[in-house]
Amino acid sequence: MPPGASSVGRFRVIVRALGRGHAVPAWSLAVLAALCSAFYGAVMGSYRAGEPGRWVLIVFGTVKGPLLLLATAGLCVPPFFAINAALGLRRDWPRALRAIAAGQAALSLALASLAPFTRLAYVSGLGHRHAVLFNLAMFTVASLAGQRVIARYYRPLIARSRLHTATLVLWLGLYGFVGVQTAWMLRPFIGTPGRDVTFLREEPFTNAYVALAGLIAPPAARPGPDPTADPTPDPDPSPDSPPPYS
Repeated sequence: MPPGASSVGRFRVIVRALGRGHAVPAWSLAVLAALCSAFYGAVMGSYRAGEPGRWVLIVFGTVKGPLLLLATAGLCVPPFFAINAALGLRRDWPRALRAIAAGQAALSLALASLAPFTRLAYVSGLGHRHAVLFNLAMFTVASLAGQRVIARYYRPLIARSRLHTATLVLWLGLYGFVGVQTAWMLRPFIGTPGRDVTFLREEPFTNAYVALAGLIAPPAARPGPDPTADPTPDPDPSPDSPPPYS
């Protein structure tokens, strides 16, 4: 048997089990989520990696990818458990938790599969602002894949009690809401060209949704120039210099 064949076979078994909603060992889910999220984090940090000092963002991204998933789940699971217990669903909690873990692994796997598209967008001359939006789109697609897997694992629970439908919807909203803010607090992932490369921004405790609204808003709707905007020329044909939303 060729070296690594057993690992590839194990990987296929895990992926097939996730797709079918079958039980997967917790350690396998944890390893899969950590490796895949670290890989995408490294690719996300490779924006303009050829510029001096920016290669460090690849290293930071390798750490921050798993950290983002761990921090988001760590913040969401305790209140989610409390809500399940309050609704009388505590007996089903182990299965609900396994569904969440499977969703995390599926989200990470989807991100890893999308990494080549992110790298292709980078080398195609994508501007900073659009690079941030592109990664946001990749996370959205991966999140949908992860939520689809969670829903598949939740089917037996919903068959037992309709209350699980409400808690599933609650989890989807809670995870997405907290995930965006957590990612904002862990920035920079991409890094703004021209700014010093740091593991975390000096001003992490700000509102992600205010910043996101400013990022998505058309240039004409933005109030005045941003003093922290990218001071270097940007190949993006957008008429404004992109703000440091990463």
